[in-house]
Amino acid sequence: MNPSSPDYRGDSGAIIVGASTSTVPRRKMVWSNHGARVDVHSWGENITTTMCQEDPSGMGICNDSYEQFGGTSGASPIIVGAALSIQGMLAAKGRPKLNSVQMRELLKIGGTAAANPEAGNIGVQPDLKALIDGGHVN
Repeated sequence: MNPSSPDYRGDSGAIIVGASTSTVPRRKMVWSNHGARVDVHSWGENITTTMCQEDPSGMGICNDSYEQFGGTSGASPIIVGAALSIQGMLAAKGRPKLNSVQMRELLKIGGTAAANPEAGNIGVQPDLKALIDGGHVN
């Protein structure tokens, strides 16, 4: 899985996401995937989402509620949101969409590394504002 290794078998184009703590400075979560092939990270804890719990009356009414979740299952959608924001900004300017390899490289520009790199590489946390302000998305 090391892209600089002579045994590396090619690039799938995937954007590999690690998970960090939700507090600053972001630190690699102990269970996060890590290594040379991990590109970017976002927080993997204290994520709140909506969910629908069926009304106990059985009438099919959905009561909105909130659920906490995390892991790379929480970090990945945060990265997807940043990538989709970028694609939308490019489309609004009449520019072509980026492919996954181009997006992966763009997301790394100006990002913030985890505070504990000795625990294993989880890439950088993308900085969407820096990408916009730096003219990378116009």
